[in-house]
Amino acid sequence: VSNAVKLSARAYPSGAPAAVVTNASSPGDAMAAGVLARAYDGPLLLASPSGASSSVTGELSRLQPAAVYVVGLPTAVGSQIAAALAGLPIPPLVVTLTGNDQYQTAALVANQVKAKLGTVDRVVIVPGDRFAEGVVASAVAAANGWPILLTPTAGPFPQASTDAIVALEATFGIAVG
Repeated sequence: VSNAVKLSARAYPSGAPAAVVTNASSPGDAMAAGVLARAYDGPLLLASPSGASSSVTGELSRLQPAAVYVVGLPTAVGSQIAAALAGLPIPPLVVTLTGNDQYQTAALVANQVKAKLGTVDRVVIVPGDRFAEGVVASAVAAANGWPILLTPTAGPFPQASTDAIVALEATFGIAVG
């Protein structure tokens, strides 16, 4: 958590247009959220399902983003962040993107990436239960605006990921792992 805050401060010394806060205990959520942070040119910060630390809400206050995307965390965390930032001159829009599982959450994030970028021609599919593959794929995916969708290593391919590919109108996929 503290390293993400330090990186944010270094990368965005004058603030950021948006920020993404994701579940520190869910590698799958974090993989998908990194592409969203890049699409919105903002930092990726970490929180636990029980809430965002004061260092995270302090960094969000310093950044003064127009929007904060809360990925893979309970709605209560989004509400906590909104309350902590309510005193800013222009409070940010706080959007919570959390599905019933990491596959649905990644699909929601992918749709938000498309909403920002306008089109998505390909997706990167990684095993949500194998962090190394996601880490390897995340830099390329983020640099190109390719959403990360998740699947379990042993299958079957989740319906949420299938539905996301259709909704995104992606014509290519890159399977990693």
